[in-house]
Amino acid sequence: MDFYRWLLVALVAAGLMAPAAEAQPQGNAVGNWLVSDKKGIIEVYPCAARLCGRIVWMDEPLRPDGSIKRDDHNSDPALRARPLCGLPIMTGFMQTAPDEWEDGRIYDPTDGSTYHAEMRLDNAGTLRLRGYVLMPLLGQSRVWTRVTGDFQRCKAG
Repeated sequence: MDFYRWLLVALVAAGLMAPAAEAQPQGNAVGNWLVSDKKGIIEVYPCAARLCGRIVWMDEPLRPDGSIKRDDHNSDPALRARPLCGLPIMTGFMQTAPDEWEDGRIYDPTDGSTYHAEMRLDNAGTLRLRGYVLMPLLGQSRVWTRVTGDFQRCKAG
């Protein structure tokens, strides 16, 4: 009788824990990614039950005058003083399949625009991002490669 009671408790506990496990994004896209033009590294990390990303390395973190690069092109003047290093540029990517995420937003600090975005890991282990305005068909894709070695993280402001 005690065995059956224990089994029932274990099954109920497993059922209660299953939704929480599903809510967490799989970690296969989590990590550091070198962007297509090789001028930056983005750290993709879990944020709630989704994925987000921030700038953690730039090939040129300073302006010609030696000051740090800032979010100069942001449409909100109050945000233009933010350092690019550490700047969150990816938000809200929800996992829809084992290697696919949708419903995200990606911010381009070079022009201050924010786009809808989706991403997927391909068989080669690269991350394919597609930013778009109205629908994915009307967008552009970029391929990022995983950074496996050490690198010097930039320092925010």
